[in-house]
Amino acid sequence: MPIYEVHHSYPLKGEQKAELAKKITKLHSTTFKTPSFFVHVLFHHSDASAQNYYLAGKVRTTSCNRIIAQVRTSSSRSKSDFDTLAEKIELAWLDVVKGEIGDDKQNQATFGKRKGEIDETEDHAEAARLLMVSFYPMITAREAGMVIPEAGKEGEFFKEYRPYMKKMSEEKGLEDFKEMLRELDEREDLKGLSS
Repeated sequence: MPIYEVHHSYPLKGEQKAELAKKITKLHSTTFKTPSFFVHVLFHHSDASAQNYYLAGKVRTTSCNRIIAQVRTSSSRSKSDFDTLAEKIELAWLDVVKGEIGDDKQNQATFGKRKGEIDETEDHAEAARLLMVSFYPMITAREAGMVIPEAGKEGEFFKEYRPYMKKMSEEKGLEDFKEMLRELDEREDLKGLSS
């Protein structure tokens, strides 16, 4: 359902991408009671020196790191919910890249700090800085052959589509569906949504 796009000029390694994708997936799925199956994370690498990113009308050549997500919205998901999620995602980014920024003393001094609070003379720290986490609304979508539900109506959705999910799992042998059904049955916050 949500799709997170991580645009980064900072050279993330494969294991850093995997770790960040896991953190974003867990944060989103537990904040909004969504099975992990529906959380997509895409990485787009950009060369900041190519002068394709501008901030305040000025070219940015040191960093264009940002995370933008298309998400379902409703009255059951407040701005405060998204503000908190954005902060947690920002901290996840910092946790993933902090080992790359200076020594442990520098990491401790900068971890969790916001723009303007980090010693900007560190070129490496500036290159790793996350400029923004942003959300925008998803009107509708079809995913894996299903119409996504309105936010807050997941219970109805899972009751309606559980037979389809079971068919895709058992008859088609699709591992994604097997994992989703297992998660629906085992994760405490999701239990009862589809029964």
